[in-house]
Amino acid sequence: MANYPSLPFAYPFGVGVKQWQTLRSEMEMGYVQTRVRTTATVIRYPPNSHANVSSAQVDTFLAFWNLVRGKTDVFTLLDPRDGTSHLVRFAETPVIRGTDFNIYDIDNLVFEEAL
Repeated sequence: MANYPSLPFAYPFGVGVKQWQTLRSEMEMGYVQTRVRTTATVIRYPPNSHANVSSAQVDTFLAFWNLVRGKTDVFTLLDPRDGTSHLVRFAETPVIRGTDFNIYDIDNLVFEEAL
């Protein structure tokens, strides 16, 4: 399993929020029963970015993207805020934008926690 490359995140690093789902069941008599479904929820991290990275860092990111085959493989992401590691995969395709003087931004980094 691959580790996400050590590139500086533009702060604040997004925190994933567990999204709960509610199931409704019709009963023969009485009220409709509801219960919270927690077995298949996915934590999605809001879009993050790497700002002001060099072309060598972009090459490192693209090599990692090709290693994990884009949005399919699971990898380890180290949370820069507290140092905890999470098993995640890419949920979106990132966008690489060039700025002045060979400085780049890698935007739209959306991760989802692997179940």
